[in-house]
Amino acid sequence: LNEGLNTGKVALIKSDSLKTLLYGLPSLVEEVRSGEKYMNEDLNDYFYPFIYEHISFRQMDYEHTAHGELIGPSKFSSHNNLNVLNILKFESLIDNIFYNSNVQIDNYQRLKTELENIYELIEEYD
Repeated sequence: LNEGLNTGKVALIKSDSLKTLLYGLPSLVEEVRSGEKYMNEDLNDYFYPFIYEHISFRQMDYEHTAHGELIGPSKFSSHNNLNVLNILKFESLIDNIFYNSNVQIDNYQRLKTELENIYELIEEYD
């Protein structure tokens, strides 16, 4: 597609509808990629550091996995992982992940629809 756009070959396509979709596709793909990048940075920079500070994964794994006995209990077994639910920052982090995930799902759906429309238009001219 990039080659066709850069060389002007897309302009030779007779269907104006198909041309319009093809010209718009790179910006939509970039929007999807940008959303993925933002979500990954948000998780890595904010969510995971917070979770590692407030949750005992060892205790959780010990209590809730088949390998619990191999892992053994945490030295911080008096720590209650549920306390994280009472921290405003946790609520905000989870809300942000939920909101951005839904925006990204909408972006994926728009991309899927555009690709299906392109496919249908190509099939018409085959």
